[in-house]
Amino acid sequence: MSPSPTAWMPAPVNPNMSPSPTAWMPVLVKDLCNPDVVATIAKRKDYSPRLSISPEPEDPWPEGYETPGPDPPEVIAERNETEAKEAYNTLIQMGGRPTGSIRPIPPWERYVDLGDLCYRYAEKEETLFYSQWHGTKPDSAASSTEAGYIAGHWINERKRCSEELRRWQGFLSAQQWRREHCPEFLREEDIERQRYPHDPHLTASLKKWKDWKEYRTYFQRGIDRCNERIEGARRSVEAIQRKDPELVLNKGKLRGYYDSDWLDFIESQREWVAAEEKLLKWVKQQLPAILSECATLLMGVLTSLCEMELRSELEAKGVFNTLVETGGRPTRPIRPVTKRQEHDYTDEHLHVLCHWEGECSQFEEELREWKKFLDYRQKKEADERTGVQLEGQQSTDITTQVELWKDFRAYRQLEVENAKQWVEFWQRQLEDFRDREDRCVRQGQTEVAYRLHSKAKDARSYVKEAQKQVRPAEVQLKWAEEQLSALITENAVSVTEVSIFDHLEDQAKLPKRASRSSQTALKNLRSNR
Repeated sequence: MSPSPTAWMPAPVNPNMSPSPTAWMPVLVKDLCNPDVVATIAKRKDYSPRLSISPEPEDPWPEGYETPGPDPPEVIAERNETEAKEAYNTLIQMGGRPTGSIRPIPPWERYVDLGDLCYRYAEKEETLFYSQWHGTKPDSAASSTEAGYIAGHWINERKRCSEELRRWQGFLSAQQWRREHCPEFLREEDIERQRYPHDPHLTASLKKWKDWKEYRTYFQRGIDRCNERIEGARRSVEAIQRKDPELVLNKGKLRGYYDSDWLDFIESQREWVAAEEKLLKWVKQQLPAILSECATLLMGVLTSLCEMELRSELEAKGVFNTLVETGGRPTRPIRPVTKRQEHDYTDEHLHVLCHWEGECSQFEEELREWKKFLDYRQKKEADERTGVQLEGQQSTDITTQVELWKDFRAYRQLEVENAKQWVEFWQRQLEDFRDREDRCVRQGQTEVAYRLHSKAKDARSYVKEAQKQVRPAEVQLKWAEEQLSALITENAVSVTEVSIFDHLEDQAKLPKRASRSSQTALKNLRSNR
């Protein structure tokens, strides 16, 4: 008979002795409802109950009881199909958008694996939503039977729909947290609801559009945070491989991990970022479809359509102005709405909405990059500040536009250097893997050599990917240098104009010199005196 699950409480001790913190006695969880037991526990301040599940019956396996076997494939397929459809419908009801409809059983193909006939997908379909931590990485649904193949397909569909629902629920939870902790966010939502009290369709369309734009930002923030973790992991690997003095005491570990552990972490995060970037691209592509749905909903009310066009225009111009007011320089001026081409069969109102959404997305991306620089600059200044400054000293710390863009050029230069460091980093890992592989081959360690060969192959591909990131960083640096030069020229011209204007003002204030005749008259007057 298996023992009953228990909680733990202090064992009774001699009252003449001090209580021992390690003296424990088992107590059933159901006994914690007994007031005497609770009172005994309350007397011990150092007691922290570790509760378990309710006690099992004394004889959980009666005579003649048979352990149930696994469900047949037909039952597994039916259960997963039901769960997939429930998750799919729940996502739509909560305002989300599935990446695709639920796929019926796709065609399969037969193949021979080790002499056995198996079934698998005839055509591989890429799944956008993927999270290795939640077990949603799609598999091939291969099986040795037709029923097993069908069950595997519905398991994949259930994973996909559940993951899409989980992501949308996570976004809604983040929204709710902002409502509770950010009063300005809640105030903006209240203003939006009260702006059009007699037009619920317009209010619903604007909320749908805003929510999806926030969903895009939600994914972008996750990617940015993951890239920061990857940067930190790279620095950890470099510190270990440099054999910094403080690591000698930790036996070559940094924060409890070897360099191989950090490299595995980097590879897993890179895979996750690649999947997230594909999903982010899909999220961005859904905005025109959402605007089309909003235009269709408001098609019967011209004033509502015009109001939504105005809101989208103000949104784009507001982002543009925010970028300028914070010291940034947009890559181009904002463009007016152009006429539709002859081959463009979209509605006129949808054409206007899509135009302003494109403008807004362009400057939102530039504003996001500029804010990243401002955050970096603020953190750098805080780290370099020594001692506490007085409020008067802080108020006089005014940064000119030229100084700001000099810092921005230095920031872009750091990005170029960082991109080159990634190339050098993976080149070092590639050489290390090759050297270790050669040693293992000479020592006859075939399995280890094969694993290192695979790692070297991956590192070679990472070198190529890192090399592709250098050129875009250099282009951004060149553009920053051009903007800085233009800004210095503009300031020099304005300073020259101001100095000339001041000189003319000074000349106007000086007294005019008297004429020769008046000077002679003044001399005669003085001599007469």
